[in-house]
Amino acid sequence: MAFGSLREAEYQLTIADRLGYTDPDESKRLAGVADEAARVLAGLIKSLRKS
Repeated sequence: MAFGSLREAEYQLTIADRLGYTDPDESKRLAGVADEAARVLAGLIKSLRKS
């Protein structure tokens, strides 16, 4: 569920960027934050599956 929400937020950011609603530098920064969050989530999911 969290992964889906993250991907939805990334998609919305992409749309906002393409439509010119966001500053390109801020969009890039937020995309990096989303990538980091995805890595953290993936690690958490992996560790929970091992339990």
